Amino acid sequence: KRDVSTHEYGTLASPSITLTPGLRLNFAQPVTRLNYLDTIRQNHVGMENVLVDNLTLTGTILVHNICFQKAVKMRYSRDYWLTHHDVTADYCSTVAVDIDKFSFSVTLPTTLPPGARVELCVCADLGGVEFWDSNFDQNYQVECLLMPLITAPWPKIYSVLGWI
Repeated sequence: KRDVSTHEYGTLASPSITLTPGLRLNFAQPVTRLNYLDTIRQNHVGMENVLVDNLTLTGTILVHNICFQKAVKMRYSRDYWLTHHDVTADYCSTVAVDIDKFSFSVTLPTTLPPGARVELCVCADLGGVEFWDSNFDQNYQVECLLMPLITAPWPKIYSVLGWI
């Protein structure tokens, strides 16, 4: 039987587990819907996907290219729409002859309490007319959670300098 706390090069310390704020998407990625591009052409705007990295939300929005002048944004609220914040989306590329892709990124505050809900929607102003995607009036909902962060330390190694 071998002691797992020792290694041929030194002694292994126990991993540490800390809880850190994180986000969970409470919706399926919109791009996975059937006939997604047809929906974009009909509604003129739609969230494509959202990715989470710690407290940062990064996403893409598809816009029907019906005019040259476009202003695209993601709007979010942390307090059930009592207040909201707008994040400008930047042009990325052309996806199809008549569809452009825009991207946004926002880092939410570390003060979000566990259980807090953030709601998102997207808007495209096309030639002075606004078109919205609010996930069929449900909003794109993101939940704040405490996520375990496991840190596995390096083994303590004995060298000519001593234990390091």
